[in-house]
Amino acid sequence: MKRFYFFIVLLLLASLLIGCGTSQEIEDAKILGQSYYEALKVKDFDKATSFFSSEFFKSTSKGDTLQILQNISSKLGNLQSYEYDYYEKTSYAGTQGSHTRYNLYYDVIYAKGSSREILTLTKSEDGKFEILGFNINSPDLIK
Repeated sequence: MKRFYFFIVLLLLASLLIGCGTSQEIEDAKILGQSYYEALKVKDFDKATSFFSSEFFKSTSKGDTLQILQNISSKLGNLQSYEYDYYEKTSYAGTQGSHTRYNLYYDVIYAKGSSREILTLTKSEDGKFEILGFNINSPDLIK
């Protein structure tokens, strides 16, 4: 019977530790999101692209990314405010290793419109969060 109680206590402690790790990771991810949007707010697109991962730049060059951010700013106007909504965490495991991705959802207000934006984050080899992708949903982009 003592073993049973010991096992239950051990299981509860492990779940608490795992939960705390995820909570801290989300806070770190939100800090990156805040830094990214603050850079966009002052139109420092070079700084904004510094938060992107090298994996992102394998499919979209830094020059193209800068142009995309400038085009969005031109079409939607200055970024006025952004509000974090929630996140989704997805873990992958396979023969080539495992990784975890975080999708952070934001409601963003620009001078000429609004959008629902998703930042997809991953961790670099040194454990820092980086932007792996982004999605902007705004009907104001096509007006």
